[in-house]
Amino acid sequence: MNDTILKIGNVDMSEHVICEAVDISTAPVYSDSFTAVNGKERKKCLGVSVSLSADFQVLSDTVAAALVTACNADEVTVKYKCPTVQTNVFDRPTIRCVPVFNDGTVDYYNISVSMTCPITGSGL
Repeated sequence: MNDTILKIGNVDMSEHVICEAVDISTAPVYSDSFTAVNGKERKKCLGVSVSLSADFQVLSDTVAAALVTACNADEVTVKYKCPTVQTNVFDRPTIRCVPVFNDGTVDYYNISVSMTCPITGSGL
């Protein structure tokens, strides 16, 4: 696979993304309302807020540790494809980690992450 579908910090999770396991939502962020010259109340669109959640199944302890470490910052740069490639800085993610099994030598985990980029664009 040549395309990056999801890269969190420096950890490319693209090969671990399964069908419908990544959910990306966007919403416009508006200024407070103001009165325009014509007397109508208006709001300026300042940019877009992006929410991203992803579920990863049966990650080895090495990959799981790299992902959790990449998420362990107040701001995390994330590159994602939806359907065009975007790169934004997100607030510290919420992480859910569930140990699933050990094959005798390696522990495996299911990990869910969710995060929000408060605003993209240059409207501020």
